[in-house]
Amino acid sequence: MSDGVVVLIEEDEEYLMIQDADGPYEGQWAPVHGGVEDKDDSIEDAVVRESREEVGLEVKPVKKIAETDADYGVDRLHWYRADIVSGEIETNEEISSYGYFTVKEVLEDGMGLLPAAERFFNKYSDRL
Repeated sequence: MSDGVVVLIEEDEEYLMIQDADGPYEGQWAPVHGGVEDKDDSIEDAVVRESREEVGLEVKPVKKIAETDADYGVDRLHWYRADIVSGEIETNEEISSYGYFTVKEVLEDGMGLLPAAERFFNKYSDRL
């Protein structure tokens, strides 16, 4: 079974969301996410690496919020809250846009969330 991580980076009660630039869910939004790789010593290491690779931020994992099924690429997702340690947002070619949104804004119709992100925010937003 393969694993992925989703990184919930919060600033002033808003969460960093990225819009996928390619793949089966091109144009849809989710928090920073990616697969756990063999070079990762732990799930937390994958949280740090994916944040650095996807948005150029150094983060510290704070708390695991949930574990859910994934939509594609991996079987299982590990959802973590993380604090920014340093860095400025710099996206890569996999991301077409980004922004900070409240949970209410994330759940509004029309945002175009990845299905796993929509399920997560509907079920677990009270844990944030």
